[in-house]
Amino acid sequence: MAAFGTPCLTNSRAVKSCSSVSFGARSYALSDIHGHIDPFHAALQLVDLDRDPAAELVLLGDYVDRGPASREVLETVRDLQQRFPERVTALLGNHDDWFLDWLDGDDDDSFLAVG
Repeated sequence: MAAFGTPCLTNSRAVKSCSSVSFGARSYALSDIHGHIDPFHAALQLVDLDRDPAAELVLLGDYVDRGPASREVLETVRDLQQRFPERVTALLGNHDDWFLDWLDGDDDDSFLAVG
């Protein structure tokens, strides 16, 4: 279960608060993707949300930074949430939070220093 107030990604750029994450019979969690799309796709094939209607996926954040494909990772997360809104939960990690601060101009470029 996620802690109350844990930030979650929504289908827009807005961020909402997650009060809980429930786990079913086949629940999977992925974290620290850091812009590496190929390993992310490989892990998603193992979860196989298309073929397993009972599968649930919790993405634990850190989608961006370090790897070469942060945009593609974010697009994949958005696509998963749109296709499986009841079975995919995407939490924000610290790198995602830093990135949003940087985009909003609320950062002293420390986001650029950590990647």
